[in-house]
Amino acid sequence: MISLVRLAYPHRWEDVEEIFPRVKRWKLQRCFYWFLDFMIQNWSYLILNNRNYWVPHMGNMATAIKNKLASLPNEDYRLHFPDDLPFTVFSFIDNTMTAMCRPGGGPITGGVQAPRVDKLVQQAWWTGWKKLHGLKMQTVFMPNGMDFEVWGPVSVRHNDNYTLANSSILEKLEQCQLGNCCGAGDSSLISPNSLATAFLPCSAN
Repeated sequence: MISLVRLAYPHRWEDVEEIFPRVKRWKLQRCFYWFLDFMIQNWSYLILNNRNYWVPHMGNMATAIKNKLASLPNEDYRLHFPDDLPFTVFSFIDNTMTAMCRPGGGPITGGVQAPRVDKLVQQAWWTGWKKLHGLKMQTVFMPNGMDFEVWGPVSVRHNDNYTLANSSILEKLEQCQLGNCCGAGDSSLISPNSLATAFLPCSAN
């Protein structure tokens, strides 16, 4: 029950503690992480790398996105695509940054006049764009609320095209759906056949 509550969006650990008030947080976390390890060890073939499961549903997802874009509440933002041009965007790809405390800065060892951690350690996790230290993960999410794939984490110093190239998501898309559908990303990403930017329809030629 603890794990199911924690996985139910948008429950955080504070919410879990309210539901289980007599259990300390470290015990709740220990139960939760044990549950995750148990699921991956026994059911990883259903949880991990199951991209092919979504292939039969890609067409319906693309249709759902197309209909949603054509029926937005604000008419100024509505997008209409001709029926004779296939609309093949079934997912959206983006990166999520998670801020963290500044790494390093302290002494390497104990004692008086101990050497400090090299400043390059904290610089390795710093982004001047967002002005923070942190990690970033690339997520390909679908209109049904499920993740097609999550890749990472890496340092926030890397831009979105770095995660796009190193995750090999474009090759994975081509392998599982033979170029019939693609994902949509923002204009900062390079746009090959398997990726549309700014909600442009695409198809493999």
